[in-house]
Amino acid sequence: LARNKKKEDAEYGTLLYNKYLRLGFKCPKYKRSVWAISKASIPFYRDGITPGTEEGTKWVQVDGIIDKLSVSISGTVWAIMHDKVFYRSGVTPNNEQGTAWTPVEHTFSVDMLEAGGNCLWVYGRDNMLYVRSGMGFHSSSTNLTRIGSGWASTASPTSPSGVTDMAITAQDDLFVLTDDNKLFKRDGCTQSCSEGVSWAKCALPRLGGGGFLGLGAAPEVINIAGGLEHLWAVTDSHEVWRAPYAGIITERSWERIPGQKMVYVCPSMCDKEISWGINNRDQMFVRTSPQVGRYEWLRQGTIMFRTVTVGVMLEYMLPSEKPNQP
Repeated sequence: LARNKKKEDAEYGTLLYNKYLRLGFKCPKYKRSVWAISKASIPFYRDGITPGTEEGTKWVQVDGIIDKLSVSISGTVWAIMHDKVFYRSGVTPNNEQGTAWTPVEHTFSVDMLEAGGNCLWVYGRDNMLYVRSGMGFHSSSTNLTRIGSGWASTASPTSPSGVTDMAITAQDDLFVLTDDNKLFKRDGCTQSCSEGVSWAKCALPRLGGGGFLGLGAAPEVINIAGGLEHLWAVTDSHEVWRAPYAGIITERSWERIPGQKMVYVCPSMCDKEISWGINNRDQMFVRTSPQVGRYEWLRQGTIMFRTVTVGVMLEYMLPSEKPNQP
């Protein structure tokens, strides 16, 4: 198990190292960050997560009444409260709960949000998609600008409408799910063009006879989430599926994940197998590997939850150093 963990951590460490060092800036060392919202809209973060304890040790309550949370792979915790965007100030590897919720200026009402490493996407109640500009590394500074400086819209006649969920990958690619059960990917997103240039339609899982992937009707998808190598999805029958990003244009690229029936999942950005999820009784689980080569869903605590988000807590060091776990 320890060897597997080291390999998975090395995969993600290499991804981050290459991404940031390629730009000529500092590279990170990191640890995982898990936040969740209870049925009473109270935020919690998961304490005690280490390379050897993926599930952590306890839930710690944080102040506020929150509608939506998203933790980025650069460690920033974003939230929606009363249709407004906030970020959690004071969050560090030694103080994961931070100190206060700080508002971000905008003129539109927000329905949902999703954070990446160099981007923040929000869907407004005006049915428009917006992306936060000015985030990430810039040539004028070696510091990470985590909060950004403005907003850009993706408004066009071909923009998806009726968005019901969003997902961002470890590479900052955006996927959106619409109320007519269609999946789209935003192409052309770069650091210099965070809003992207066009939309591409992708495939969702399709069920054939006997419940196998085939030529039958597509089940309704109620939740999508981006992981290290796969896009994950939950159907209205509470089945969990995933597909590799490279093959997501075909139905047969999707595979079903056995085990617990879920209504909400959020995979880890640090490896391709581990995911957090909530079942239809509002119970929190983590899909981990208590035995080498075998993954199963394990319940985490007794608090009733409605959403969970998994990100990364980064620390920064010189480009000559190698990324590793703190």
